Amino acid sequence: MLKRLLKSRVFIYFLLYFLFYSTAFIITGNSEFCYFKTIIGIPCPGCGMTRAYLSLFRGNLNEAFFYHPLFPIVPLILSIVLFRGSKTVNNLFSSNKFWISILFLFIGVWVVRLFLYFPDVRPMDFNNNSFAALSFKIIKGCFF
Repeated sequence: MLKRLLKSRVFIYFLLYFLFYSTAFIITGNSEFCYFKTIIGIPCPGCGMTRAYLSLFRGNLNEAFFYHPLFPIVPLILSIVLFRGSKTVNNLFSSNKFWISILFLFIGVWVVRLFLYFPDVRPMDFNNNSFAALSFKIIKGCFF
């Protein structure tokens, strides 16, 4: 059983995530869960999604839409992935147009949110403890 668990891709991905996140936290003291924001410093297209669901579960729908306006799409995507056995759902799952439109929707909303809220309003704020920001501070300190 242990051998099967160690060979499992899910276990390996979880282990890699844990190692990367732990290393990032130790080096930067940063508790962001987003790799993109931890490395580059700017929020990713999905930033705010967790806060959106937490707000929804607390019953605050306006706050949920503020944190990420596309949070209702995630259960739809998850349903399509999980129930792709039916013909209609499988057609959506196999459609490149569908996935490209979802991708462009997320990128479009991300650009608008960056324009409206970056760099001061959470979750679209700049991460001063990111690898990029810390590297820039070190380089700037060495040469200037």
